[in-house]
Amino acid sequence: MVYDEADGSLHALSPIVGEALGHLIRHTNLDGPDLALLLQLDQPEAFEMAQVRSLLNDLVELGFAEYALA
Repeated sequence: MVYDEADGSLHALSPIVGEALGHLIRHTNLDGPDLALLLQLDQPEAFEMAQVRSLLNDLVELGFAEYALA
C-alpha cells in the first residue's frame, strides 16, 4: 500500500510495482532499461521492456513518478 499525501488516497501496488517504485525512490535518474536491470531482467525482451514502460507510465499517471526530459 502506498499513501498519497497529496489527496489522502491509498493505492494497492503489486509486488513488482512496489519494487520498481522503491528503485525509483532510491535512484532518481533511472530510465526504462536501467530499471529493467534492477528488476533483474537481464537483456530484456521487447515485451518485457513494453511492460516496464507500461509500469512507469502507470506510476507517472498516479503521480508517483515523473518523466525526465533529456
